[in-house]
Amino acid sequence: MNRSARTLAYRYACALLSDCNDSSSLQEVASQLHGLRDTYLHGNHILQQLMNNPIFSDKQRLHLLKLLEQKLGLHANLSRFLQLLVQRDRICYLPQIAVAFAHLRRVQEGTLSAQVTSAHVLSQQQRDQLMQLLQDAFNKQVLLQCKQDSHLLAGTRVYVGGFTFDATLKGRLEALRKQLVV
Repeated sequence: MNRSARTLAYRYACALLSDCNDSSSLQEVASQLHGLRDTYLHGNHILQQLMNNPIFSDKQRLHLLKLLEQKLGLHANLSRFLQLLVQRDRICYLPQIAVAFAHLRRVQEGTLSAQVTSAHVLSQQQRDQLMQLLQDAFNKQVLLQCKQDSHLLAGTRVYVGGFTFDATLKGRLEALRKQLVV
């Protein structure tokens, strides 16, 4: 995603976040927005084509949104927001806006997101220990997103709060190589 798209997504996500007055509406909007993002990206490519195809007018797209609102029971704030995106021809940024919204919501709640990549699947005990370690280090709630990378021989790499902690065998060998070359 280029910088201008990221900036645009961030601004729209800020607007939607500020439109959610209480925690219950914030939770509902977040859940529905995440579902719409998944549907838009992975589920129904017809929806993506209808919303992005210039053959269809804004009136037709707004009509489709009304049908979605009725069928899915979208929150009023989210419905108004989607209408705004269609009217301003920004609906194609829905996936990026959803990601920015989730990030802003975590920041507002004081939660950090940590991406954990490991050579092998981490056990529940290992995930709990890692989460506790990160929470103590950053003094915030941490949400772990774990994935396995078969290209790693051993170890774990953690991205959190703008920091990278690389305890993989590959990372250690690379650091050793740099020390020996310099």
